[in-house]
Amino acid sequence: MVVTEAMALSLYMNTNAAHEISPPFFLVSVLAALLSWPAQAMPQCAPRGVMLQILLEQYKETPAYQGLSSRGWLVEVWTSKDGDTWSIIGTSPRGVSCIQDAGEDWRSVPQQEPGQQL
Repeated sequence: MVVTEAMALSLYMNTNAAHEISPPFFLVSVLAALLSWPAQAMPQCAPRGVMLQILLEQYKETPAYQGLSSRGWLVEVWTSKDGDTWSIIGTSPRGVSCIQDAGEDWRSVPQQEPGQQL
């Protein structure tokens, strides 16, 4: 099952008074469900705190680069210390983080001067 930004928000926002879910209970429930998935089944979107906890605990990744997109999203590159894995996430202004891409063998390259051949 792929969790999209819209699904994560509707689970959190669309509660009625008779069945209201507290934010801490919601986050713990989502985190428990996400952490029970196989390691290869990374959710596409989740509340930012949940996504960061997965990247930190399951993949041992930490933020390496970040910037603000023209849409107002925070875009980040997370990498493991040895570069074995990497993830690019985008976080919406509403606080939902989505995996944009992920892979292996991250390495830094020297920054080139404009006009230099790569």
